[in-house]
Parts: sequence; C-alpha cells; structure tokens
Amino acid sequence: MLMLLERLRFTWWNSGLTPPRGKSRGTANSYASCFQVLDEIVGVSDFIGLCEVGHEDMDALNAYADAINWELLPLLKKTPSNKSYFDHAVLFNPLVMGIKFERNIFSVMGNSYLKAGQHLKVTTKSYANPEFHIFLSHWPSKILDQTMQRNFVAQALREAVQQLLENGEKVILMGDYNDSPHSHLMNVQLQSTKCYEAVLSSVKSILYNPFWKLTTGRRGYTHLENDIKSLSSGTNYYSGLNPEAIRWQSFDQIIFSGSFLGPSEWYLDEPRTQIIDTAAINRLFSNKSHVDHFPVTAQVVRP
Repeated sequence: MLMLLERLRFTWWNSGLTPPRGKSRGTANSYASCFQVLDEIVGVSDFIGLCEVGHEDMDALNAYADAINWELLPLLKKTPSNKSYFDHAVLFNPLVMGIKFERNIFSVMGNSYLKAGQHLKVTTKSYANPEFHIFLSHWPSKILDQTMQRNFVAQALREAVQQLLENGEKVILMGDYNDSPHSHLMNVQLQSTKCYEAVLSSVKSILYNPFWKLTTGRRGYTHLENDIKSLSSGTNYYSGLNPEAIRWQSFDQIIFSGSFLGPSEWYLDEPRTQIIDTAAINRLFSNKSHVDHFPVTAQVVRP
C-alpha cells in the first residue's frame, strides 16, 4: 500500500462581502456569517481563494487570519484604467506554503479592461519545494447579458495558461466563472472537460474539470424520496427560472492541468473534490444572510 507523502488542499469561495460595483456588506452580522463559513473550511484547506472582497473587508479578514495563525494576501489590484479592481484575496497556511503574485490577466475590449484572472505561484515548504501555478477568476455575470465580455476573458485566460501547459507545469484554475462546467465557454473556449481519456491524450492542451460531475444530484430519484431539494447539486441558488431551467448553478469550480492525471509526481485525489455544503453553511443560506455561494474544495497528493 502506498503511503501518503504529502497533500495540498485548495478551496475556493465567493464570500459575497463586497459585490462587484457594490458597497461592502461588512456589518458585524456579515462578518460573523463569513467567519462561520471560514471556520467550516479552514480545517480542510491549506489555501483558500476568495472573491467579492473589498478594501473595507481587509481588517476583518486580517484579524481572522491572525487568530488562526494563517496569512492573508490581498489581491485588490486596479485595472490600467483605474475604473475597477480585482476582488480577490487568499488565506493560506504559511507553515505549508508560500505565495508570490505573478501578474494580472486582462482582455481589452474597446476602452475597457476585462478582468480574466490573477496568476499566483505557490511554493510548498516540503521536499524539493515544488511549485504550482494558481489562477483566480471572477468572471462577469450571465444575468447582465455580458456574453461578449465573458468570451473575451475566457480567451485571455486560455492564452495565459497555454505556455505553462506546454511546459508541463502544474496548473490549477479556480474561480466563480458564472457558467456551468459543460457550457461552451468552459468546455470549448477554455478547453476543460470531464473526460480523462481526452485529457491524457492531450496533456499539454486540455484541462480536467472534476466539477462537471458535481452538477447533478448525488443520488437518483425513487418513489421513496421525500426530500426533493436534497437531490439537487450546485454552488449557487437562483430562485427564478433561466433558459436552461436550472436553479442550482455550478459556477464555482477548480480545474486542473493534465499533469495531475496519469504518470505524475502529484495526483488529483478526486474523491476529495467536493462542494462544502455543511449543515452550518446551509443554515446561513436559509437564514437569508449575505452568504449565497457554497465553497468548493479539491486535493492533490504526492504518494
């Protein structure tokens, strides 16, 4: 039996603290709800990528990081036009890894700079100090009919990772993409798929998206079922009906380069890939707090 030499646990969460183009929701109650969610995910994480955080939230998040002996890396960097900023931050365990900011990734459309993602380099504090390239993204909403903008950012992110894939680097994408894993945007433009064979046949180009498989219920319907809501699966609930007739959206995803599949030093431990929808977080959903996304997590291991 192989012994586990090392594991790294990556988590993503849209915190909802400061919505794009909105004011901070940073009341005492909002921070209390935020910290309840973080308490649920810190124990299963080494790296937590956040979005929908703003400048007004940094003091509270710094205090939380200090309390658990972690570090906070704010990534609230402005676009060249100074009209908007990336709403990302990272909480991480400094005993496990160090993080270096690499660059912002934009797509230019007319006079607008569209935020495609932010590139970080993670170096573990273990044997040989292996490096991972992490890309955080929070893409424009589908609700606002920003189809063209979303196409531009998908292309920009794809171009940003291509050279790393060709070099065989370990690449992880995470974010709120505001689209389903099986959408044209994610499947074709970003070139991510659920198919192992497709990834292994084109390791230097096709990405693997394990969250594709989490868009459906974990068990099927039978005549004995009396809790229909529990059959659904997703990370964000939309109460209305959209053209796809889907209420539970799987917008939050973590995607991997093919270097984590097949013969490799590091492997995706896919059974650990999950939506963190604990009872405590579910209560925040039902209590109509600002929390409206479940976190997602995934683990890679070196046996």
